[in-house]
Amino acid sequence: MNEPPKTSALLKDLRERGQLPALDENIATLCSLAGDPMACAAELTSVILRDAALTANVLSVANSAAFGPAEPVKTVSAAILLMGFERVRCLATGLGILRQLDRD
Repeated sequence: MNEPPKTSALLKDLRERGQLPALDENIATLCSLAGDPMACAAELTSVILRDAALTANVLSVANSAAFGPAEPVKTVSAAILLMGFERVRCLATGLGILRQLDRD
């Protein structure tokens, strides 16, 4: 399996530590909401808006070529509707892990 050098270094670091880093409160809340079938986009939006980096990442990904919106996505709620709860959860989890590794 050919992985980019940064990914290989990240995986090696995680294996050496023997555990995943703890996620911050916003990301943990977002993950639990994204898995709740009764949660709504407004709830996810309020959690995402508490974190400037997460807000910027969600909007950036929603406006990327991967989603190809006809018009620019300007709000977090529109980004959530375009991307879906699961993709937003994955994006937040990845960002949380990278932040935690950056602190160490």
